[in-house]
Amino acid sequence: DDYGTCGSIIDPSPVAEAITIPITTPSALLAIQVDYNTTYYIRVRVCYKTEFNCSSWSTERILTIGDSIPDNPTFLNIF
Repeated sequence: DDYGTCGSIIDPSPVAEAITIPITTPSALLAIQVDYNTTYYIRVRVCYKTEFNCSSWSTERILTIGDSIPDNPTFLNIF
């Protein structure tokens, strides 16, 4: 299984496979959320490179336009 692998799907979603996006700038989150006709609500888990083998993930959060993810995460999983 992929448990403990950076960018893995820890809790498989019945909707679709998660998309893992490397976070390189704060605007990366806005780029995947912003559609000027729609507000997206997404479920995310965040991987930090300080965590051993990226095995620890943040609590699931619901994010919308304008929200930020703290502490420079390495990966963002979008479900």
